[in-house]
Amino acid sequence: MPEIATRLLPLPLLALLLAAAGAGAVLLYRRERALVPRRAGRWLATSRCALVLLLLALLADPVKVARERVLERGDLLVVIDASRSFSLADPRRPQAQVEAEAAALGAAPGEVREASRRDLAARALASGWLDELGRRFDLSLFALAGELRPFAAGAPPPAGGPVTDLTRPIAEEVARRRRGGEDIAGAVLFTDGAHNAEGDPCDAALQLALLGVPLVVVGVGALERPAGLRIESVDATGRTFAGDEVKAQVVIASSELPAMEVKVDVLDDGRELKSFAATIPAGNGSTPMPLAFPAGSAGRRKLTVRVQATGGAWTGADSKDLWIEVLSGKARVLLLDGAPRWEHRYLREALSRDVSVELHEHLVTPPPERRLPAGFPRTRDELFAHDVVVLGDVDPAVFTREEVEALRDFVAARGGSIVAIAGERSMPYRWAETPLAEVLPVELLRPAPSGTAGAAAPGEALVLTLTRAGEGSALTRLVPGRERNLELWEMLPAPQWVCPVKGLRPGAEALATVKGDPERRVVLATRAMGAGRVLFAGADATWRWRFRLGDELHRRFWGQAVRWAVSRRLSAEDEHARLGTDAAVYAAPARVTIEALLKARAAGDGGAGAEDEPVDAVITRLADGKQGRARLEPVPSSGGRYRAEVSLAEIGLAPAAAPAGPGGAPAQDAPVEHRVRLDVPAIPGYSAREDRASVAFALEPAPDREAEAAACDVRLAEEVAAAAGGRFLPLARFREAAELLAEKGRETERVSRSSPWDRPALLAAVLLGLLVSEWILRRRVSLT
Repeated sequence: MPEIATRLLPLPLLALLLAAAGAGAVLLYRRERALVPRRAGRWLATSRCALVLLLLALLADPVKVARERVLERGDLLVVIDASRSFSLADPRRPQAQVEAEAAALGAAPGEVREASRRDLAARALASGWLDELGRRFDLSLFALAGELRPFAAGAPPPAGGPVTDLTRPIAEEVARRRRGGEDIAGAVLFTDGAHNAEGDPCDAALQLALLGVPLVVVGVGALERPAGLRIESVDATGRTFAGDEVKAQVVIASSELPAMEVKVDVLDDGRELKSFAATIPAGNGSTPMPLAFPAGSAGRRKLTVRVQATGGAWTGADSKDLWIEVLSGKARVLLLDGAPRWEHRYLREALSRDVSVELHEHLVTPPPERRLPAGFPRTRDELFAHDVVVLGDVDPAVFTREEVEALRDFVAARGGSIVAIAGERSMPYRWAETPLAEVLPVELLRPAPSGTAGAAAPGEALVLTLTRAGEGSALTRLVPGRERNLELWEMLPAPQWVCPVKGLRPGAEALATVKGDPERRVVLATRAMGAGRVLFAGADATWRWRFRLGDELHRRFWGQAVRWAVSRRLSAEDEHARLGTDAAVYAAPARVTIEALLKARAAGDGGAGAEDEPVDAVITRLADGKQGRARLEPVPSSGGRYRAEVSLAEIGLAPAAAPAGPGGAPAQDAPVEHRVRLDVPAIPGYSAREDRASVAFALEPAPDREAEAAACDVRLAEEVAAAAGGRFLPLARFREAAELLAEKGRETERVSRSSPWDRPALLAAVLLGLLVSEWILRRRVSLT
């Protein structure tokens, strides 16, 4: 029943005031009642009393309060995967699955087979199923990619997100609503299970379970991966010289196939370089296979690795490109150490056995008169004739100031590489005040540490581990395959001492550190400086690798180090210039380092102010002929060397969008080839020549993990649903989701209040009516 209350006065007091006001009005108008007929007097008194009582009642602000009990329904989140993988179609899924889905969706099997996953989910929403849910729950529709985006019923679900985060956005939305006092009955997620965001989706699913919100996962897409083989990756170890053997690893992924024989070929422009047979085990998984083949002639080349069945349950082929760079000639290496320590002895042996290395090895003369040995290059020209200088534990006092400056300029101007191997006597701390310290990758401690600093404590093992940069570096690639290589580094015999340093200099990268060390003591670090580069080895213990593992890894590491050090050789050449880039393949987005050497200027024949003349690199994307241009800047005191670090996006050569694949999703594209040539206006006619030096590189598109979802990840979807206290359902059984979710309503009291002041027009009409009726009556009885 409605209640009457007042905001300003209690009802009993209001009643007394109304009675008093009514009586007062009658008494005040008693004289006028005697002047008019009795009936008119009663009407006048009544209207005045009514007006006074009404005004007094309004001033007390009366309200009518109505209360009713209502049942509020729980909220249900209906979420549709909005990632790019959900745009894929699965035309090869089994006929039984297609027919079951068609029956559930009320569509023809042919329509269902060719529809994308997103279209199938949209058909489920439009099948009347939402109306059924809407009779039990308050529905909220969302599209899911990296976050939740609401959309209206009847509208197509949004599409195109690059990331699928299966559960975190849902858990965050549920938590937000719970803080607002809402009751969440559950969530239904239509997805292919292609989670590729950071973190384990089961962790956020457990949060849903703790909040009492079950998640029903409806799997859309092929419930079984299509049978077949594909090349997952091809990985090769660094640069190499002509005559070397390229060591690589090919990883072949198989699904739903029995054990079978395949043939793996390495092709160079269709010509077979290597071919071997291999066995792929039954079931689903990835099989790594070692691969070795001759490097062939010098140059930068694109090879093709192909796998094809030799019979059996699968008849097809897959291929992947592999770019290699084969260096010409030999690497001229200058090796100098302060004493015949173990590191020097075994390094000398390893480099002397490398047929691609021309080694010039020297030792500082023994005490008491320590000096550079006879035959060591003392002039800049003699020093600059080398590609790599390896400095061991050498005291800088054996050099003149000019000779130390020449070592610095060997890196910064000539474009050579220095490998500095730390020692407990001299390297690097006795070099701290010399010009060479300017190019080292590490910042040294002040004051210098004692000779015992950096030694392993008793029982301590200084286990080596690669950093993220080290995992991707060709220098530290001892075996093909990133995971195998990382495991191998942590198994290497531990050093007994690591040189303590303050940290890295700007632009330097740590490749290897001491595992588990809070100070992350640097074991290997590199730095590009000017036209060259420097490698710092913080431990002199690679010779220990031979004890348990033989000399193969030791020789391979130093062979890789030499090839890394000479990788800035400019491989393309004509009579006027040499040209090169710092890599053959880049991962998008990338910055490409382009270097050039103008021979006339190197010989001093460029003329006065020649370095001020422009030198441009013209980069052509071969797929469509689009060009970009970058200005190369002269490297000071380098003798005609020019350099630029180029962002392809900044010069209008951003990676082109990948073509659409099945169902509208982007297809994984092959690396996009580019060609670099020089534009040198100061050399008449040079820029118009088609035979001028050119170098090619490839840009690998960033991996599109969405495009790899060839089927619904049923296992992950089941794990996520179970962790959230829900169930996994295939699309053919999506209608069962409603039965798995309990209604979660609550009864609440709804209170409504109304006041005369809420209807000002009616109130004004009543007051005006009373006043007008009195005025008319008074006129009729001649009181006015």
